[in-house]
Amino acid sequence: MEKFFLFTDEKSDKYWEAACNDLNLTIFFGKIHSAGRVEEKTFETKEKCIQEYEKLIKSKLKKGYVETIESNRPIHNSSTLNLIRDFEENNDIKVSPISKKLMNEDFYWSCVEETSPFGSDEGSDTFSFLREAFQDNPRTKPIDFLNSQFLSNPDFYPLRDLNCLDSDFLKKNFDDSDLLIIQDNAIWAVAFGQLVIRGHIDEEVISLAKISLKRQLLDVFKPFFEQKEKVKSRKCFMFWNNYLSLILSIIFSLGLVL
Repeated sequence: MEKFFLFTDEKSDKYWEAACNDLNLTIFFGKIHSAGRVEEKTFETKEKCIQEYEKLIKSKLKKGYVETIESNRPIHNSSTLNLIRDFEENNDIKVSPISKKLMNEDFYWSCVEETSPFGSDEGSDTFSFLREAFQDNPRTKPIDFLNSQFLSNPDFYPLRDLNCLDSDFLKKNFDDSDLLIIQDNAIWAVAFGQLVIRGHIDEEVISLAKISLKRQLLDVFKPFFEQKEKVKSRKCFMFWNNYLSLILSIIFSLGLVL
């Protein structure tokens, strides 16, 4: 469940929104036409989450906030809007409204940022293949598509246990960490690709996406990122890894996981 509120007076125009799903409570707030902020809380029980949700809403109503029918959050800034338009034109699709709202930074739609969902070669190619698969068969399950891609290209996608977070095992069995990074890029592309095309992400796909993000932070990948020309890339990756994780958590909290 999610509710939207607006506060307007002579000095300010602000929005405040709360989404409660299971154990997760996500709060969006900020000035109208601003990027705003997001906060997320996790509770021990669903009852405690609902209790806090209702408590915060009562507090906002007392302060003069008025409930609205739809979200008052800005979807994106002008540069992001241009990137989304380019993305739609290049891929011949219309992206889902919810992906515009959640993926409201240039990073998500970049075709050159290697750590973005579709910026790497593998991310871009995988998204294109996923889009074609959905067009050919609307009932295509993303997890089946992903497994099919991996099984048909074992030399290119060497990792079989996609839940693996054992750094020692990865170091021992995979000499080329680049291939593991490519494989994780494909997972991100499928997860965010489903959100872009269908407006939600299957639970099994979002689970793999979260694990792949954690995997990229393991020590086994440090040599790859610590090459002189990639030190900056590593810092950028650490930042955007946290950003991707946040968006995946918000998607879950909003009930956009099937």
